[in-house]
Amino acid sequence: MPRDRPLTPLDLLVVGGLTVDRLPDGSSVAGGSVLHASRAAARAGHRVGVVASVGPEPEAAGALAELRATGFVVAQPADRSIAFEHRSAGGGRQLRFLGSGGALRSPPAPVAARLVLFAPVAGELGPDLGGQRDAAERRAAILQGWLRRLAVGEVVTPLPLSRLDPARRRVLADMDVLIASREDLVAEGDEPGSQLDALRAAFGPRAVLVVTDATNDAWFDAAGERWQVPVRRRVEGSSVGAGDMFAALLLAPGWPAAADRAFLSWRADQAMSGVADLLARGG
Repeated sequence: MPRDRPLTPLDLLVVGGLTVDRLPDGSSVAGGSVLHASRAAARAGHRVGVVASVGPEPEAAGALAELRATGFVVAQPADRSIAFEHRSAGGGRQLRFLGSGGALRSPPAPVAARLVLFAPVAGELGPDLGGQRDAAERRAAILQGWLRRLAVGEVVTPLPLSRLDPARRRVLADMDVLIASREDLVAEGDEPGSQLDALRAAFGPRAVLVVTDATNDAWFDAAGERWQVPVRRRVEGSSVGAGDMFAALLLAPGWPAAADRAFLSWRADQAMSGVADLLARGG
C-alpha cells in the first residue's frame, strides 16, 4: 500500500471566497479577505495557504496565480466569483452586491496548519466552514461575511448578530479568536464597548474578541478584561483590506497557550505597524 503523502506545514491557512471588485473608475480588481490576509502573511515571511472559491474571470485567475506563487492553494471552481461594486458615499465606502457562485465546499486541505482563519465575505461559508472545520487546532474567524444583508443589485447593509442561524453561532462560539470591524457591528451600536458586549453575549466566554476600526485603534475583550490598543501610525489613502491584513498579522506564529493582555497588546501593536507599512507600499 503506498504511503500517504506528507501534510504541507503552514503557519496560517485562510479560507473564503475570492472577489472581483468593480471600482469607481470602472476598472475591476481581485479582492476578498482571503487575498488581503494571505498577502499580508506571505509578505511577513509566514508559510501561508489558501482554500478559496474562484470564478473564471481574468482578475480572479491573476489573483490565483499570485497566491500559488507564494503559498499552498486549493482552488474550488465556481461559476463566477463573488462580485461587489465599490462606491464613495458620504465620505465613506459603499458596496453593492453583484452576485456570487454560491457556497464554498472543498475536501479537507492536506495541510498541517498552526492556525486557520475563516474569512468569508458573502456568506460563502456554512457551518461546515468550507470543509475545513478541523484544519487546525487553533481557529479564528473574521465575522464580516456572516453579517451582511446581500441582495443582487442592492447596497450591502450590516445584519445584527441575532440574524445568525443557530448552527453558525455554535460553530463561531467554538473559535479561539473572533474579529469584526465597527462597520460590521453598527446594528449592535455605535461604540466598541456596546459592540463587544453584543459579541460576548452572542458567542459566550471562549474566544478572544477583537473590534477593529480600519486603520485606527483596536479593542479587545479577553480573559475577563477589556481594553483599547491605540494605533501609533496612520497612513493616508485607501484602507481597503486593512482589517484582513491586521487579522493575518495578529495571528502570526508564536501565540502562547493562553494569550493575555500583555501579549495581545504587543501583537496588536506589531500588526498595526505591519498594516501601515503594507498600505504605504500600496497593499
